[in-house]
Amino acid sequence: MQSVILCSLESLGALAHEAVGKLRTVAPTELLPMPTVAQVLETVEHTPGSAGLLPIEDAYEGEMTSVYDRLVFENHHALICDEVVVSDSFDAFVPAGATPESARTAVSTPRGIEMCFRFVQEQGLTVRYADTPGEACRSVAEGEEGLVALAPSRTATSFGLVRVAAGVEDLLDLKTRFIVVARHVPEPSGNDKTTLVVTPAFDRSGTLADLLDAFSENDVNMVSLASRPLRSTVGTHCFQITCEGHLLDASVQSTVRRLWSKGARVKFLGSYPAWDSELVLTPFDALPTASVGPDDADADRAALLAPPVG
Repeated sequence: MQSVILCSLESLGALAHEAVGKLRTVAPTELLPMPTVAQVLETVEHTPGSAGLLPIEDAYEGEMTSVYDRLVFENHHALICDEVVVSDSFDAFVPAGATPESARTAVSTPRGIEMCFRFVQEQGLTVRYADTPGEACRSVAEGEEGLVALAPSRTATSFGLVRVAAGVEDLLDLKTRFIVVARHVPEPSGNDKTTLVVTPAFDRSGTLADLLDAFSENDVNMVSLASRPLRSTVGTHCFQITCEGHLLDASVQSTVRRLWSKGARVKFLGSYPAWDSELVLTPFDALPTASVGPDDADADRAALLAPPVG
């Protein structure tokens, strides 16, 4: 593991500390909170010996394209070198001696309020925003009566607050996936993922299928695929592809060479050990509603192919 100064977002609070304890490819000597994603990535881009810890996916919002966009379009040297998944839960806290019934205003980060909005509504609370979970807890501990903090337990207890409700988030089993970006990638572990950004030479019918053939031809399994339209050329997209394997694996190298042979440009975003012990899953157990399959009734299949038009 490489020793680094690790930059993270101030708003993450205790969640960042939990993620740090699970890192596998870097060993932070110092945790440096910063207000924005742009500052974290700029520091990594221009400061050898630094790394950045950024949230990239959660069960509530899915993948965070704003983080990927800055990494894809604004950075040359920042590479993904690790990923880690942590559980994300919010409890409700009041100052010692206060009663739950006295609470009138919920205090949390915008993300915390959003994730606990059902609790806020059911309790008839107004909302007040804080920049970080710690700031929310401090304002409740030191502020006027009637405030309740929505925050992770680790943060709130350090301010002497008392839990009055546990697990107040709207969706159960919330998890957040983080990436670590640095100016290096680790050696292959035997169970890795690689993220590439592929820009085809031109956009036409079948372009994406043609690019994906490069992966299947080399028996490289894709994990995720996302497209982003390019402002520079109307109608042109780049494709962010995460696949199994390390860039130093022969099969992944052959895939990149095959993409080049098709005229595509390839940006390497990183290779890193896969995180298999926990996954960020959709909070819904069922298949997408109104899905129709080959074994469904003829009338259902016909209805799918004849949508209401108006």
